[in-house]
Amino acid sequence: MQDFIIENGMLIAYTGDDINITIPDGVKIIGNSEKIVFPNENIVSITIPHGVERIGDYAFSEIYKLESLIIPDSVKSIGKQAFYGCFIDNGDNPFELVIPSSVTDLGEEAFFECGNITSLVIQPGLTEIKASAFCTIVELKSVELPNTIISIGEDAFGCCDSLVSVTIPDSVKYIGKQAFAHCENLTDVKMPKSIDIAKDAFEKTPYYEDLKSRKICLCCGGKIMGLFKKCELCGKKQ
Repeated sequence: MQDFIIENGMLIAYTGDDINITIPDGVKIIGNSEKIVFPNENIVSITIPHGVERIGDYAFSEIYKLESLIIPDSVKSIGKQAFYGCFIDNGDNPFELVIPSSVTDLGEEAFFECGNITSLVIQPGLTEIKASAFCTIVELKSVELPNTIISIGEDAFGCCDSLVSVTIPDSVKYIGKQAFAHCENLTDVKMPKSIDIAKDAFEKTPYYEDLKSRKICLCCGGKIMGLFKKCELCGKKQ
């Protein structure tokens, strides 16, 4: 306990050198959103106890040897860059990251450039995927999005090179700029028609290049017509 600096239920810093860490019971918040809580990049395991409600900005950034990552279903909020640049070091085994249904707020770049995550499951609860939240997870092959998601932010899944297909639930009303751009193997996208979608949301993907070649509207599936390249159904310019 002497290595944990805790104030009023908030874990502010860890000063020890253990590589296997169990966060003490009673902690409600990890990090004060000002600095990395665990500066030792060689940490192998961190046990987050049930009862933690918020993982703050930068809390677990740049830990490169984590063997697993389990977010308990007491967590309601995950801050900006909370797991930025982390690497799941579990050999060649696939790793599934689960965002529990208790999480209703997920910060920008929360899992930016996390390594060796092959599958992502977001359980029902979250309504918004903010900018770059899962950007550049190059091993990510599958994504399961719930029917509570309303908007997918700018660059949310950009540069996820291993992603082949994605199903956008009917609840989604908006997909932001370059949300899935530069996913170089993304060929299959299923999504509701007449969605508000940035025209470069799927830029530099095989899926988008195929639509362009066939002059199909990204937003509604209508035919692109004329010199001004407008959709005959929704009227949007491509």
